[in-house]
Amino acid sequence: MPMPSEIFHRATALARTDTEEREIIGLGVPYDDETEIWEGFFERIAPGAVTVPKAGCKLLAEHRKPIGTVEGRDTPQGWKIIGKIANTPAGDEALELARAAVYTGLSIGFQALEYNDTQAEDGIHREITKALVMEVSLTPFPAYENATVEKVRQKPTRKETQMDTETKETNAASVETDNLRDLRTSVEDLTRAVEILKTTPPWQQPTQTPTDTRSAADFIKSALGGNEDDQAALRSIQERAYSGGTSADTVLTPQWVGDLTRLVDQGAGIRSLFATGNLPAEGFTLEYAQLKANAVTVAKQAKEGDNLAMGNVAVETKTSQIETFGGATSLSRQEIERGHVRILDHHLRAMAIAAGQTARQSFHETYDTAVKAATQKLTGKALASMTWGDWVDAVVDAALIFEQQGLTIDNLIVDKTVFKHLAKMEGKDGRPLLTMHDGGVNTLGTLTASGLKGGLLNIPVVLDTDATAASAVFQNKLAIRSYLSSLVRLQDENILNLSKDFSVYFYAAYAAEMPAALVPVSGLAG
Repeated sequence: MPMPSEIFHRATALARTDTEEREIIGLGVPYDDETEIWEGFFERIAPGAVTVPKAGCKLLAEHRKPIGTVEGRDTPQGWKIIGKIANTPAGDEALELARAAVYTGLSIGFQALEYNDTQAEDGIHREITKALVMEVSLTPFPAYENATVEKVRQKPTRKETQMDTETKETNAASVETDNLRDLRTSVEDLTRAVEILKTTPPWQQPTQTPTDTRSAADFIKSALGGNEDDQAALRSIQERAYSGGTSADTVLTPQWVGDLTRLVDQGAGIRSLFATGNLPAEGFTLEYAQLKANAVTVAKQAKEGDNLAMGNVAVETKTSQIETFGGATSLSRQEIERGHVRILDHHLRAMAIAAGQTARQSFHETYDTAVKAATQKLTGKALASMTWGDWVDAVVDAALIFEQQGLTIDNLIVDKTVFKHLAKMEGKDGRPLLTMHDGGVNTLGTLTASGLKGGLLNIPVVLDTDATAASAVFQNKLAIRSYLSSLVRLQDENILNLSKDFSVYFYAAYAAEMPAALVPVSGLAG
């Protein structure tokens, strides 16, 4: 239901323009003339429903420019108006358009103060019993066909008087309103385009910097050659914190940095299953908060004014050593400046891969420590004795533990012996319980050699190739967070032998921030 202050606009056909007295005469509101305003909504105004403000009703051109005042009276057909047009440029223009049969309709701006709605099969039918009409506008597109302009009056000029002393009367005729509308739209579009060009000339508009698609060797070779822009870019890259490989890296960094970063991440092992963060700009240790207990309670308020349930989170401050991972190589300036850039590319990529492998081992040490210290463990059996029912129990029990923490199981991380055991499980009829593809009948999940991964009861199973003993750990990524720095540094050159030393290295620290998000299955080793 609209508010009383909501203003509606309804248009009717213009009846007459009197140019002698600068008057517009027409039916502003036809009574009991039902019109479909939009699909499924019909409206009619009851006889005698029109009222006007104490300040009077105004005459506008297309609900925008005020051009005069309105006098109205009730008739059996509806609310008939006489619009007196002011002697202004806007009024002259509106009067001429009405005389030329461009303005053929009247449109009212009103508030529906009282009305009745009736629901019917074809929609809502509204009868307005009291409407406050604040303005009447000349318009070329009326909504109410029966509201017409009957006459346009204007006092004739001296030349017109000599030719014809009779009052001119022009009946409203139909015009090609579609063409007029298209022409007006085209002019408005052209005007906006010109204004944009005036405000911001094309030669002043900023150009988009093209993406740097060079390799690391191309980039470093250019920096060594004295390119100041590349030297500055290299310094900024060295200072930028690394937060893990994402699609946004292509915006923040050149392509070659993303290439080397992906090489490091490809050798990350299970580290890629956990969260990442940014290292602080300085310091040799990372201080972080480890979740000790979560006693936060959320409960329904018994009644208004009662205290809400109270709780808190207990954390313990921990520290982790910030370690350096990387490698270095030495190349002569002749190789760099005169040789093929692929030589340097191969060196940088090899060092990136080696750095990633070393960091992977360090992360796994943190992971092993957190798993051994896990406070909640599931009781298992020797691996050879684990049946499909035991694995189902483990999944359900682990899901309950994670649910109590408000977490979900992201993965089941297993070593190669458990992976093989799951792959070999069979039913009593000899069928595999884990199929090589989805859609198996009476199976627990899938397990494939491609990617060394699978699924057990819709939980991803990931092979931990660095594990040294039989293990199965239910994991959420928040358990451990890897804090990594930027990746590439360029070292000093040896002036005596014209050689250049390069290093690919980064800083890293690993924090077991939520160790309860690791739930191992014990007893698998026998």
